[in-house]
Amino acid sequence: MIRQLSILVVVLLLAVTPALAAEANLDVALLSYNPSPVQPGQTFDLFLEVTNNGDAANDAKLEVIAEYPFELLDTQDVERAKQFTVSGLQRLQFQIKVAPGANDGLAPLRVTFARSQDAPYQEREFDINIQTFNARVGLQEVRQEPERLRPGEEGELILLIRNFDDQPLRNIDIHLDFTDSYDVNANMENSLAVQSMINARLEEVNRKVASGQSPLSGATPMMVSGGKERIPTAFTAVAPSGGATRVQVPDLEPQSEIEVRIPIRALPGATPDIYAVPLYVNYNDEDNNPFHARIEIPILIDMEPNVFVELLSTDLRSTDFAGKATISVANRALTEMRFVKIELVESEDYRLLTAPSEVYLGSLSPGANANATFEILAEEDDLALPVRVTFLNSFNEEVVLDRTIELEIINRFYYRDMPFEMAWAWIVAALVMLALTLYFVRRK
Repeated sequence: MIRQLSILVVVLLLAVTPALAAEANLDVALLSYNPSPVQPGQTFDLFLEVTNNGDAANDAKLEVIAEYPFELLDTQDVERAKQFTVSGLQRLQFQIKVAPGANDGLAPLRVTFARSQDAPYQEREFDINIQTFNARVGLQEVRQEPERLRPGEEGELILLIRNFDDQPLRNIDIHLDFTDSYDVNANMENSLAVQSMINARLEEVNRKVASGQSPLSGATPMMVSGGKERIPTAFTAVAPSGGATRVQVPDLEPQSEIEVRIPIRALPGATPDIYAVPLYVNYNDEDNNPFHARIEIPILIDMEPNVFVELLSTDLRSTDFAGKATISVANRALTEMRFVKIELVESEDYRLLTAPSEVYLGSLSPGANANATFEILAEEDDLALPVRVTFLNSFNEEVVLDRTIELEIINRFYYRDMPFEMAWAWIVAALVMLALTLYFVRRK
């Protein structure tokens, strides 16, 4: 009897064991997420591994719960996970965006799954590390020596570059582009920071291939710190002057700075103006995250105004009679003089009969000149005409130049005014004729 009971128990166990083995036994694990850590506002790839220790589950389901700060993006595996087959091992990939205002730290991401559509859900919770990358390189100071570079003159740009972060930075690549043709994408092989990004990406691809994942997703995007998109600009004013325009620094400690000196020369034909030269800075943080910044560096080219003022003509003959003085203003500089006006300043040497005392000449291009005429009455034979020229330069700065024109009235002693002298001769001749006529009349 005991033997028969034992055989019955064995038979029952053998009958039950296949049924138990046939039931699917699912579990979900976090394989990886990339990039890791992830920044607020950034999208990352989530890789989940679904394992089944039982028979194949032909009707399994899985759902990533999109709760703040996460947002599930629509990808192929989102639809696939609603009903899929799991036999042994199955990997799924999702794209998730982190809210821009997410706090730094570990945020739980919930995943629910079931072995069949009718089976109750199970749940797993995975911690996602959210971290704001504060790695930031900026310009602490920009100086130009001399402060205003003249056309054809050599000078120096002094850049004080600072690490504003609380972690060290690596592979700082500084490039001042005088041709405005530098392209980060086209010059990737020349950038230490971007090369590090490539190496990190290759490591990621190798890891995915080794684990059976697709290597075509999950690229770490280049993060931009300040700056703008590249804008093509015609740049024909400044050139390098026998020195390096590119500097590479292996590392930069937190809150430390480096000084970069770049020799420059203003081209001889450069017109006075403020020119913007793009500065490119590529670097990596401790986690090998690449950063790129484009900063506009101002270079000021200027020159002293070269204004020629002269007395063009005058008809002053005496201190007893008024006359006109024509004054010419010429621009002998390389830049335009705008809104030019000339003023005859009051003086004890003369009285100004013209109203007003100012004449507007307009704008004078390089090499051009304009004239102004004033009517005056001289008080002295030797007089000085104080002239004031006012205009705006290339930087909209008002420039005031005072000149003095020395004028000597020499007509009294050296010049004969023919019409005036001939009038006196006719008067004298008339008097003589009158006297002779009276004389002959009395004689008769």
